[in-house]
Amino acid sequence: MTTTILYRVLLVVVHLTISLKELLAVICCRMMKLLTSGVGDGEPRSVPAIKHEASRRLKRLPVHLGIVVVEEDLHVVDIVKIVAWSMAVGISYITIYDYKGWCKKNKATILRVLEEQKEKMETNGQNKTKCSTVNNSNGVINPLTGGGDCQRQKPKLQIVGPEDGRQHLISVARHLSHQVLNCEIKNDDIAVPFVDAVIRGNDLDPDPDLVMKFGAVNSLLGFLPWQTRLTEIISLPTHHRIDFASFLTALDQFGYTEQRYGK
Repeated sequence: MTTTILYRVLLVVVHLTISLKELLAVICCRMMKLLTSGVGDGEPRSVPAIKHEASRRLKRLPVHLGIVVVEEDLHVVDIVKIVAWSMAVGISYITIYDYKGWCKKNKATILRVLEEQKEKMETNGQNKTKCSTVNNSNGVINPLTGGGDCQRQKPKLQIVGPEDGRQHLISVARHLSHQVLNCEIKNDDIAVPFVDAVIRGNDLDPDPDLVMKFGAVNSLLGFLPWQTRLTEIISLPTHHRIDFASFLTALDQFGYTEQRYGK
């Protein structure tokens, strides 16, 4: 009886702690909006303005950013703004995920809105370039240049769903188990490098070093569990009507984190 009461008290304490953490995150976001309100309207209208503000504030950038939405309602324009800002500040790899797989199913819509957003930003900055996109079989969108300043490879955007994350990991585990049962491989063969190669296949992209999670649920809900073992996770209350100041604050927070890589 005493043990049960103790467990319930601990559970209440944990829930209160998490709720307090989320409340503090909301307060911090709103405070940063007030503090940065002097920078235009909080949302730069051009690529040069974004680059200038990012270079002024940020210590470092993630190489690979994961955008994980754990909310019920998804707003395409707001998700696309985050992607466009990420590309503008110089993040090389960007992955979008939602636990229902809506983004992956509506990839064409996201790409169309992204092109509109990029064109608007480039036009406002008088730095318009023509770039094409190449879509391969595994759902990776790699914008490539068409000439001029676009000779270098552009940021790589990937849109994934539940079948690419936890479900894929389960499928790999079942496949390896069957191989052991059929004596195709030995138990000793199943080491981290071997499993890593099976999971990745031909994907040579670096693991996400930062995930921005949008929503109150304290879980990534199946987002690439193998690739996020050492990933820094920053939670934001919502992606709805997100402004550039909130996005930049999250990147700024990442710049001050010390990644110990499990040590």
